[in-house]
Amino acid sequence: MSQWPHFGLGILLLGTLVGCAMLGGGSPPSARGQFIDYEGFDSQLRDALSHGYPTVTVTFAPNSATVNQLPGRIERWLSGIDGAAGGRVEAQPDPTIPHERGFLLAAIPLVLAAYQFADSWILYRPVGDYDALVYYVPGTGSLTRVIFVRRQPSG
Repeated sequence: MSQWPHFGLGILLLGTLVGCAMLGGGSPPSARGQFIDYEGFDSQLRDALSHGYPTVTVTFAPNSATVNQLPGRIERWLSGIDGAAGGRVEAQPDPTIPHERGFLLAAIPLVLAAYQFADSWILYRPVGDYDALVYYVPGTGSLTRVIFVRRQPSG
């Protein structure tokens, strides 16, 4: 018996697998990720927000950022939340961190810079459907995580 029919079947199977991989047959984006200040982070966050998860969580390494000194990359994402459409950004003490006795930071209103989104509208567009909760360590203001919470459509 000739081995050529088996070879042809193997080529057909390999072609099918490659085709599926090229069509995006991979796994969906993660709804949880670590903040890293590089462009790939923006793409990953855009993909997660575009997927429509109810929440998308971004965590921070300890003492890597504070509420008073937001990394520009995160600040741009938070600025993209559409206040005109009812979007909100709130800063709250992280409920998973034990409260220390003594000085606690009051609720900190986040003042976000107005960024021009004309050139990057496609990148930041998915965040317009979300609110954001910015969690920090009481007493130090160190960021622990930002949770983007998908808003329910009004009407």
